[in-house]
Amino acid sequence: MTVNVTPNLIQFLQDELAISAASLQVALKHSEQDPGPLPMILGSTV
Repeated sequence: MTVNVTPNLIQFLQDELAISAASLQVALKHSEQDPGPLPMILGSTV
């Protein structure tokens, strides 16, 4: 199954939620192997 992620979603995740490009790449790679929902990890950068 191929994941269809629009550029607008990627832009939103980076700009509004401050998710790094590296983190998004990991999530996209994981979704290729397991198309189910991704777990969300909430953490602090402090």
